[in-house]
Formats: sequence, structure tokens, C-alpha cells
Amino acid sequence: MFEEDFSGRILPFDSGAAIHYAEKVAASESAGGQIDIADAQIVATCIQHEAVLAPRNIKGFGALSVETITWEMGGYR
Repeated sequence: MFEEDFSGRILPFDSGAAIHYAEKVAASESAGGQIDIADAQIVATCIQHEAVLAPRNIKGFGALSVETITWEMGGYR
């Protein structure tokens, strides 16, 4: 059932995403910040697959340079 419901709708965290992940974590650390591992993986996956991120709470993603859409407000940020 899960595979049928989400077929073609789940993006992999692949080797390309891992490179973006490392870049985001390194940039955050060098700027004196701390980034949540899961947030960094999500952002890296979006960057790798040229996807727009639509999180419920954008606070954790604001400084990560990824295109987001605030679905609650119905528009791009």
C-alpha cells in the first residue's frame, strides 16, 4: 500500500544529495551556526533534485538557501 500511494513521489537521499548536505553543514558551522541533521538532509535532497520545499514550519530552513513555498499562505517565500 505504501509503495502504491507514494510511488514516484519520494526523492532519494543519494550521493549527490550527500555532497549538498556536507556543503550546507560546513557552511553553517563556519558561520557559527548549528543545523539540524534532518533539516540539512531535506534541504540537500531538494537541492539535488531541484525540488521546492514546502515545510509546515519554515524557521529551520530560512538560512539554508533553498527555495521554499509556504503552503499555509499559498505562495512562494
